[in-house]
Amino acid sequence: MSEDEEFLRNAAREFEEGFNSRDVDRIMHFYADRYVDVNLTNPIQTKTERRAYYNKVMARPGIRLKVQPDEVLIRGSLAFVRGRILMTQTTGSGSQTSAELRYLEV
Repeated sequence: MSEDEEFLRNAAREFEEGFNSRDVDRIMHFYADRYVDVNLTNPIQTKTERRAYYNKVMARPGIRLKVQPDEVLIRGSLAFVRGRILMTQTTGSGSQTSAELRYLEV
């Protein structure tokens, strides 16, 4: 595994741990001043908007993520990371729901 690939896989672990510990600062250093998320109604966000987005998502009780980067391709100055995010939410009554999301980062 190359140093660059190791860095990107570690970033996925840091994101997972930051999200699950509700530490927004821990994950925000991965974001530039502008961020594009094609899954959102307004796909272009500033860093401030992205921080607010995560604060809102993390405020929901019982949500945990497991981030699994399945493939990392590095071509010159570009990197592509394709993977899955398993999101689980445990309710106050102890029931659990889960969803698997797919992601591609460039």
